[in-house]
Amino acid sequence: MVVNVRTLAGSEESRNWQVLYLPRVLEASGVTTADRFPQLSSPTHETLVPGRYVMWARDPATNQVSERTVVKVGEGRGELTLDLALPAAAR
Repeated sequence: MVVNVRTLAGSEESRNWQVLYLPRVLEASGVTTADRFPQLSSPTHETLVPGRYVMWARDPATNQVSERTVVKVGEGRGELTLDLALPAAAR
């Protein structure tokens, strides 16, 4: 399933953020090595298998990170669009 992600600072799209993800079950077991979407945002997209994921954004220049968001991928949809809110300092 294709997952499209936009990174938003307030209501404005913010570019050049890495979007990271980790299957929720792995995060719960203590795994901390995340995968990332192949290109910087915004927008960016990746094909993921159905399941629950934790996603967040990181500024590669400053290592500032957004809050982690739990996302359900699948549920009969062919595509998912997600907006990740960036930290207030990124605005």
